[in-house]
Amino acid sequence: MFRSLLIISVFALLSEIAYSQSAAILASAQFSGEFNTYTNGKIVSSIKLKNGKLDGQYVSYYSSGDIKEIKHYKRGKLSGRNTQFTETGEIKAVAYFINNKKFGKWKIATNTPNEYYLITYLNNKKIGEARIICLAAL
Repeated sequence: MFRSLLIISVFALLSEIAYSQSAAILASAQFSGEFNTYTNGKIVSSIKLKNGKLDGQYVSYYSSGDIKEIKHYKRGKLSGRNTQFTETGEIKAVAYFINNKKFGKWKIATNTPNEYYLITYLNNKKIGEARIICLAAL
């Protein structure tokens, strides 16, 4: 369980660093609109900004062009559903935020197919213990 959580945390940190470097320039200019970043002609990320703040969907991509992660922002803060995908397109994690705070039922994939950790948050605090659910049984 902790290995999966660590991988998700490292992944989130790396995507935030990549975003920070690109968006810092745009934020200082109070840029509004959609901004895409590319490496070797391939899209790396797509963000929407309003007055220099993230406002809308942020999408990052694998080098194959497949979606790696989709986040939603409102006035510069994480808000709504955030989804991470494997390179084969399967959902790796689903998390929810309201005003940059963890909220709702998060699902994080285990190393077993169709099996996820279910973690509940309320106002940025974990409620109870993480438990394992099998989606095939649902």
